[in-house]
Amino acid sequence: MQCLRAVFTVEPESTAAALGSDVVLSCSATALDVGGQRLAAISLSYAWTLDGRSVPREALQFVNHSLYIPTITTADVGLYCCHVTCNSSTASSRNATVVIACNNTYLLTYLLTYYRLQFYCVHDS
Repeated sequence: MQCLRAVFTVEPESTAAALGSDVVLSCSATALDVGGQRLAAISLSYAWTLDGRSVPREALQFVNHSLYIPTITTADVGLYCCHVTCNSSTASSRNATVVIACNNTYLLTYLLTYYRLQFYCVHDS
């Protein structure tokens, strides 16, 4: 059987993390044939992007197709997407936003403008 497409069973979720903490973004997919049947023996290829640019495998660790970001910094902030390839077909997950939570505050919003992030924090009352 030949893989027609990959379908996500787990997609990454947006998260706010404390500066210096570890972050895991989960991703998993299954291969389907032309009839929509699951193909357990088919190997899928996984890749991650951050703000549309490839995440180098050397820079971050991959565990069971999930992305592990140790000791998060402001350089790790942005939109992550998991891409799964099955033969010549590639499926992309929904975007997951990773932001830094402000100490003793909640992150209200952020703006992505010309690849610069600006954070707006409000104190928890």
